[in-house]
Amino acid sequence: MQLTKEGLKFIFGLKLRQFRNMKGLSLKEISHLSSLSVSYLNEIEMGKKYPKAEKIVKIAEALNIHFDKLVSLELNDQLRPLLFLLESRILKEFPLDHFGISSFQIFDFFSHAPLKFGAFINTLIDMTHTYDIQVEHFYRAALRSYLEMHNNYFLEIEEKVDKFLKNNQAPIDREFLEKCLMKNFGYKIEKIDFNKIEGLDSVISILKNRTLYLNQLLSDEHLNFILAKELGYSVLNEDIERKETFFIENATSFEQVLCDFRAAYFAGALLINQHDIVSDLRHFFANKTWNVLAFKELITKYHTNEQTFLYRLAQVLPEFFKLNQLFLIKFNRSIETNQNFIAHEIHLPKSHNSHSVAFNEHYCERWITLALIKELESKENSLIGIQRSNFVGSRDEYLCFSVAYRSKQDTNMNTCITIGILLDETLKKTIEFWNDPVILSKEVSKTCERCSIPNCGERRSPPIIASKLERKEKKSRGIKNFISSLS
Repeated sequence: MQLTKEGLKFIFGLKLRQFRNMKGLSLKEISHLSSLSVSYLNEIEMGKKYPKAEKIVKIAEALNIHFDKLVSLELNDQLRPLLFLLESRILKEFPLDHFGISSFQIFDFFSHAPLKFGAFINTLIDMTHTYDIQVEHFYRAALRSYLEMHNNYFLEIEEKVDKFLKNNQAPIDREFLEKCLMKNFGYKIEKIDFNKIEGLDSVISILKNRTLYLNQLLSDEHLNFILAKELGYSVLNEDIERKETFFIENATSFEQVLCDFRAAYFAGALLINQHDIVSDLRHFFANKTWNVLAFKELITKYHTNEQTFLYRLAQVLPEFFKLNQLFLIKFNRSIETNQNFIAHEIHLPKSHNSHSVAFNEHYCERWITLALIKELESKENSLIGIQRSNFVGSRDEYLCFSVAYRSKQDTNMNTCITIGILLDETLKKTIEFWNDPVILSKEVSKTCERCSIPNCGERRSPPIIASKLERKEKKSRGIKNFISSLS
């Protein structure tokens, strides 16, 4: 077993504490028997220090145990789950410092409650096996948590974009982006028909030896984003081994995932400058009525694609408009199978009602997201929609902006992205057309299986889970009423 120095320190400290407790000895008593200070022994137990051999001898003699038993890496059944944690990629590759957590804090928690923490680790192991949770699922969830923790806005990157724009007084178009990459960072750029290469039909770009190979089917807007993202990697100077092409499925560390996100954030901020979009949104929100053409003009103004625009909204709305109770959700729909699945989601600052489920359930098609992506199949162009969505069984209502569009490089896939903003007093004061009568209001649910809406015309599956929960609640009420009748 290959362990880090921190892992070795922690195991030794944990075993020292266990043996000391088994012998019924305090740190002060061990200090007296070993001639080592209490503070030094305490640092050993906390996993901060690993003693030299001569000091281990003194500790072993004080505990009246064999030297080998103390330094052995063998753990009993209670502590064996710790080996999973120490051997896993979590502590080796996950940048805990980004979340304000140190590996020592995890070790310290384990040492104070080994049985409970061990049970928790075993639970995680069982869940990963039962639900086939892969490394990329962990990376996606970790990235979502990271974004939500920072309210999806990164001032440091915004400031670097502002500085870059100040130093480069030129329109941010394809000509500028290509010239900047080639002249300032030594890139070569080539367009390739990936459709003619087996297995590469959905690949967007590949980087090899500073040559960027681009899928020639990319739209001009998508091409601008890829070039701007590549520029983001260079300007941010991310110190990481680049992948020839990046998919979250082939990431080998969370650091790669995080750096790819930062480069993408830079690209969005470069193409859609925060000062310009905030000004434009203030004018747009001041309209008394919903204007779909004005919303479409906002997207096309910045010469970028629909995804970049909506992701950018999810970054500036919380920061500049205090609309921080929102979610962004991206659905893909396979044209061949008619299956819908969530490709990406962000929730600020909590988990909102529209989110992914881990099981093979049918997402509610009353949400405008799925209604638009289904309607797109009979249309030629992208679709824009708006809806007030009332979540069944709660008081939560969302004002949802949605854009559905076709993928040019993957002809089997249609996409719809929605930003849903909680319809509270802040929204009502900010978006003046929130109660425009042309905006349809619908009661919605998560999935058909969890839905209790009667006579739903969009239902694709019986309410199995909702019925089960209803029976459980009915049983609980019956027991409660029976007990009350006895008293």
